[in-house]
This record gives sequence, C-alpha cells and structure tokens, in this order.
Amino acid sequence: MNRHLRVNIAAFNKPEGVTATQFYADLANKYKVCPPGATEADFEAVTNQFANSQVGMFISGSWTISGVLARNPDLEGKFSVCLPPKGVRRASIGGVNPWCIPRQAKNKEAAVKYIEFVCNYESQCAFTEITSRMPTNPEVNEIDYVKNNPMLKVFAEAMDYLLWRPAVPQYSQIDVIVQEFVQEALIGQRPVKDILDEAAERVNKLFE
Repeated sequence: MNRHLRVNIAAFNKPEGVTATQFYADLANKYKVCPPGATEADFEAVTNQFANSQVGMFISGSWTISGVLARNPDLEGKFSVCLPPKGVRRASIGGVNPWCIPRQAKNKEAAVKYIEFVCNYESQCAFTEITSRMPTNPEVNEIDYVKNNPMLKVFAEAMDYLLWRPAVPQYSQIDVIVQEFVQEALIGQRPVKDILDEAAERVNKLFE
C-alpha cells in the first residue's frame, strides 16, 4: 500500500517491487538454485523438505526452529539463520496476532484477566522459550534464552528492519492475491511486471 499518499492503492508493481520479485524468480528460473517442485510447495511442505534435507534454505519466522526440530531432532545444532537479503535496504515482515474479547462475551472480566496473564513478562518469557516465537514485549529479548541462542539473536536483530503489514480490512484478501501472483512469478512463464500489474489491478478493486 502507498502510505506516503495516504490512500489505499497497490504499490508492489512499482519498479522496486518488480526488481525484488524478479530477484526471487531468477533464483528459481535463471540460476536454478531451487529443487524441482519447491516453488509450488506450501509452507508445511517446504518445512518438511528442509527437515529432510531436501532444500537447503527457505524464508520463515522464528517459530520454524521448533517445528524443524520436532520433525527431525538430529538437526539440532546443524542449521542456522541469517538476516533477510538486502537490496536498497533490508526489510522483514512485521505482524501481530491480537487478543480480542467479543462484545457479546459472557465472561469479560475473566477474559481480561486471562489476557493480562498471557501478556505479562513471566508468561511472555515462558511462551518464547516453548515456541521460539519472538515476544511482543521487547524486554523479553534481553533474557538469557534469547541472548544465548544464536538463531533467536538474529531474529531479534531482524525486528529492527520491520515493515508492518497494511492495517486495512481487506488485508486477508490482499494476502491471498499477492501469494497467488508471486507464485506465478516464480514459475516464470510470464514477465514479472505483467503479473504484478494484474495483481495490483485485482487488489485495487478491493478498495473501490
């Protein structure tokens, strides 16, 4: 979304977006660094492929650490993580899953207490150690579990480069559209610019 103009309009088909998408498409189609079928696989499939040493690298979040080790404990200490690649600038996707209390909830006070409990410092520390997910409380990034974990330290550093997902009601629909067309770009049967222009047209119709 173009936030500088303060209007909801797709911007991923601009030159910067085309260049970034072309970079990933070239990895698959020009430089042939992706195993056959990897670009068509979903998150679950790629995680399984990585855990089974069928792919050597993929982009994901900190929660994948525990997921990979659950699938293949023998990989403990045998893989690592790095910051996202940098072109003009480094960027990492930011998003949160909020706690909500429905207006018609019957036990609002109990719900508030539960949210206060899961969001307090001690609970956030435990949650991070169990799930490997980065906490919403930045103070938790200073605990020994994070500071002494080489992989989590990288994810903590990546938070300095966050770009937040657009806070618009149509985002879930936009996400589906973008994934669909980026997937097509990775297959490499049409020019990337044409693909992103078509995706932008569909996204912009959501705002009409």
